[in-house]
Amino acid sequence: MASFENNPVNLDAIPQWESVSFYPISPKYRFLIIGNTVLIWLLALAILAVVVITSDEGTGMETAVWISAAVLVTVLSGVYLIFNLISFRRRGYAVRQHDVLYRAGVFSQYTLVIPIKHIQHIKVKTSVLGRLLGLVTVELFTAGAGKDMHIAGLDNPHALALQQHLAERVSTIDEQSRLEHE
Repeated sequence: MASFENNPVNLDAIPQWESVSFYPISPKYRFLIIGNTVLIWLLALAILAVVVITSDEGTGMETAVWISAAVLVTVLSGVYLIFNLISFRRRGYAVRQHDVLYRAGVFSQYTLVIPIKHIQHIKVKTSVLGRLLGLVTVELFTAGAGKDMHIAGLDNPHALALQQHLAERVSTIDEQSRLEHE
């Protein structure tokens, strides 16, 4: 019968992800944030305008409600924009030999670490505005629920190189694992 060991681990000997240098996302991503926010704001104001124009003439109170709604949409759009621009500065990613890290957050910063051996699928996607700016999102899908990673705001050539590198690493790890189990 094999003996079971459960020795303590020296936490100081564990590699620290905090010491990793993170790559920032593309500065062009700010324009995407601003463009998306402005489009949503204009769409919301257009809907409000259509409702006001097509409604019967109402009281001054109804007009005040619609003006208040327009002001609220504008304020919320501004808060959303500021929140995303602050978040932009704090986003970053890193690739190490065995894992991929993504850092983000406004009020509390978080770092998501995905071991490369857990990556099952890599997807590169873009939006219309992203395509105009040459920006894409790299999505890493894992077997675990809720453990996927989305790195938005990467320049297209850089993202494709990242996708290629990770696909090769996953393939190498899969091959090594298969050979070990034969």
